[in-house]
Amino acid sequence: FLEGWLQMFGRANVLVLRTEDVFSKSKHTRIEALSKAIAHLGLNPPTDDVLHEMNAYAEHQGDYDVVQRSMHASGERGAAAMRSDVRAKLDAFFKQQKETLVAMFGDRTLLWEQSHDVVTEEGT
Repeated sequence: FLEGWLQMFGRANVLVLRTEDVFSKSKHTRIEALSKAIAHLGLNPPTDDVLHEMNAYAEHQGDYDVVQRSMHASGERGAAAMRSDVRAKLDAFFKQQKETLVAMFGDRTLLWEQSHDVVTEEGT
């Protein structure tokens, strides 16, 4: 469906952000995603204080907490943990789609190549 959006609105008017960046545990990563959205909208860059205030506001909203809990379960492994064989199958299955996203948006983070929480088949 993204191809249709690009045709309808043009590449310059479509921004794709990764959910795991927007709702990251890392304040720096969340602010970086927020900054991308602000720049994409053509707004004047906010001061660091305003960015931190915007980020703090998001942290105190109920939806943010629900997403955080679903993405980062308690314990040693996060909710994103999965067996290495499952990760390999998913990576192979979605390889072409991920490469298409990178070609469309020029953003290699859309390959989701960074380290994943991977567990063995026994769940350790």
